[in-house]
Amino acid sequence: MEMTDAERRIMAYWQNEQYRGQLPVATIRCQSHNPTCGDELQFDITITDGIISQILFSGEACVYTLAVAAMLAEALHGKPTTTEIDVLELFGIPISTNRKECVISPYREIKKCISSIGRMVL
Repeated sequence: MEMTDAERRIMAYWQNEQYRGQLPVATIRCQSHNPTCGDELQFDITITDGIISQILFSGEACVYTLAVAAMLAEALHGKPTTTEIDVLELFGIPISTNRKECVISPYREIKKCISSIGRMVL
């Protein structure tokens, strides 16, 4: 069975190494854990003057989670911390209910971490 354009896009993001790794110094480090399938990611984010100036991720996860992590890193890099994203639209293909958490969880954790820095004394 031949892959659709959307499926090829997911595979390309899954293989993309541009935003993989860890930052030696980060403003925040977010952990994303999906107990349903065992996905474990860490996002290292540097924020400069309210802008996400660097974002990398590392960890072990399924194809969907790794692809959406790369998509989110690309979409958020250089953007204000207040940027909102429709992650299901960003992902671009229909997903089953049991896989939806794989796509939503990383974004939810990034937003939770970013919102927490307003409450922290740095």
